[in-house]
Amino acid sequence: MNENIKLKLFLEKLTKYYLFFVIFSQLLLESPSYIKYSNILTSGMIIIFALNIIILKKEPFIDKNNLLYLLLSSYFILSIFWHVDYSKIELNDVMPYILIPPMLIIIYNLTIWHDTLNNLIWAFISILFVNFLVYLTNYTPFFTEEIYLGGRFIGTFLNPNTASISFLFSMFYSIVYFKKYQNIKSLIVLFIIMIIGTVLVLATASRKGFLLIPFIWVIYFIENITFNKKIFISITVIASLFVFLNFTGVFDLLKIEKVFTNAEKRFNDFSENISGNRRGKLDKSSNERLSFINSGLEKIQDRPILGYGISAFKIFHAGYYSHNNYIELLFNGGIIALFIFYFRYIRILRKISKIKFKIGYKYIFFILMIMITEMAVVTIVYKPFLYMLIVIEIIMYKESDKPKNVKDKNFILGRHYD
Repeated sequence: MNENIKLKLFLEKLTKYYLFFVIFSQLLLESPSYIKYSNILTSGMIIIFALNIIILKKEPFIDKNNLLYLLLSSYFILSIFWHVDYSKIELNDVMPYILIPPMLIIIYNLTIWHDTLNNLIWAFISILFVNFLVYLTNYTPFFTEEIYLGGRFIGTFLNPNTASISFLFSMFYSIVYFKKYQNIKSLIVLFIIMIIGTVLVLATASRKGFLLIPFIWVIYFIENITFNKKIFISITVIASLFVFLNFTGVFDLLKIEKVFTNAEKRFNDFSENISGNRRGKLDKSSNERLSFINSGLEKIQDRPILGYGISAFKIFHAGYYSHNNYIELLFNGGIIALFIFYFRYIRILRKISKIKFKIGYKYIFFILMIMITEMAVVTIVYKPFLYMLIVIEIIMYKESDKPKNVKDKNFILGRHYD
């Protein structure tokens, strides 16, 4: 075989595996102590991207949604010029807006060039399994210092809320991935993943998880439950497995009682906040976040168009973020930043509306789930959210170009057809 052809084949394989490894590491190495290792791996992506252009003669392009994020990042960097107090801006406040946009463009290009959508999906699914092993063994890996925070499971993440959201993402993309396999083995594996994900979400005792996990299960049942022989056999096997696990004491290993005790306490706090049984008094966490929202809304009125500038909310509030993506965007970048950021969502929803509802409904659910989550978390530069959007964008990209005689379940996972 020609040496040039061998080199090209090697580069194609290297690109596919390296892309998986980079996304996996970006999701796993969240700790500030080890983010530098993740950044080193990310730097390698730039080299591989350049080699794809030089050796494989690939033509780079910028998707309109990535262009929007590039525009938003440029806007925040330019906001230094009208910042309320630019002397307090730190390098760490600016660097994400410089580094993330080109990385999203590179990931998008490599995924389209080499048809590696499944690699991205498996990066998220793998995170679920890694954290389940951490949960079972109580082993603290080298890249994280603690796996519990205030009695709440955080696994390989920085806090229980981001852990919970990431587990939900993993469950959603497991449903998407295993949809193409309509056999007993895949149904059992998917159900086990759903159980694992549910246990981990409950272990985080995240109120966002409590709110959103029913949506994931609804999608799961809609996508997989059409009662037939395969489903009957799968349910029988799973039920037998549960009986066996109960007798062998595996449920004790899963720490189910502890999980439900913590989850029940958080859920009761959540219910009392909503019902008003606390007589106007919220728990400490809710009270703090509500004060951030009220403070943000009050100050936004003075500078609604441009906002106060990059990371201004953190400067105004002693290093704290708002825990609300809408408030963070409005406070730091005004209505302009809010519009640019969420116009990306509007474009994705518009693309989804053009495909068959039986395929697109779950992605509508998912986008709405993200938007609900963003009422309690800042996602402007949070990579798991940005990578999630890339996966949906690529699926919609493929769906929009799909020949009408192609089966949905195959094409949606990135297979090529002539």
